[in-house]
Amino acid sequence: MQDLRYIRTEKSIRDAFFKLLSQKNLSQITVTELSKEAFLGRGTFYLHYTDIYELFSAITKEHISNIFKIYSDAMPTYIKENSAKLTYNIIDYVKENMTEFQIIANNTSTQYFFSQIMESQISAYTNEPLPAKADINFDEQYDLVEASFIVAGFINVLFEWAKGNIKLTDSDLADKLNRVLSHFI
Repeated sequence: MQDLRYIRTEKSIRDAFFKLLSQKNLSQITVTELSKEAFLGRGTFYLHYTDIYELFSAITKEHISNIFKIYSDAMPTYIKENSAKLTYNIIDYVKENMTEFQIIANNTSTQYFFSQIMESQISAYTNEPLPAKADINFDEQYDLVEASFIVAGFINVLFEWAKGNIKLTDSDLADKLNRVLSHFI
């Protein structure tokens, strides 16, 4: 278990990072200015990360891992109730982390995050054990097209919501997404 100082330092680095990312592109953020914003020495930053990109990668991996866990907990998603649970839980997760998602969604230099989440969820979707996959006529390419279509649409809706372009409550958004998803279950 990590000590309290380590946890506070991580929070300070993360908060400073998102403050700077809300003002400029990822490539424009320096370790020096992040350290200054976080009230840390550069050496302290380097004890945690090698550079700004490693920090962003760690944040990306954390969110992807958390979303993947939500997806895994909802399996099998071809059951309507599980699919609805998945939708509500992912929306709750985005809502809990809304500030970070808003900053990422509104910053054009962070499209890597968007693509990593999509790749992760498409992989989870296509690797989910489904009864239909045992059928000799199962079409893997159709499954991949369907997964790409559903995941891209779902993630894009979440990002548009985080940007403030979709003005719905979390429960209204979940209801509408579940209505759309019901066509695929």
